[in-house]
Amino acid sequence: MNSDTEKEQVRVVYAEPEFRMPSLWKVFILNDDVTPMDFVVEVLVSIFGKEHDEALELMYEAHKTGQAQVGTYSKDVAETKIFEVTELAEENGYPLRMKMEK
Repeated sequence: MNSDTEKEQVRVVYAEPEFRMPSLWKVFILNDDVTPMDFVVEVLVSIFGKEHDEALELMYEAHKTGQAQVGTYSKDVAETKIFEVTELAEENGYPLRMKMEK
């Protein structure tokens, strides 16, 4: 093989990166008989960014049915919000709990 007479061909292939949307998780607030309603509303406003009226509706839904869906998030965000709620509730002596479902 003579490098002067033969040239190596190089083929460059560009591929589009494959992006996938993260799977989404539903986050629910669970009713209990101890946590004050105004604390639940404050959590929904401060951690989930709900308007006061929507937070009231969600709190009443959880009170009547046992739970209310408060949002849909990627797994990491859902876990972080649940952690924040649980930590804040425990700091204030309340048993408020959340759950997430795919």
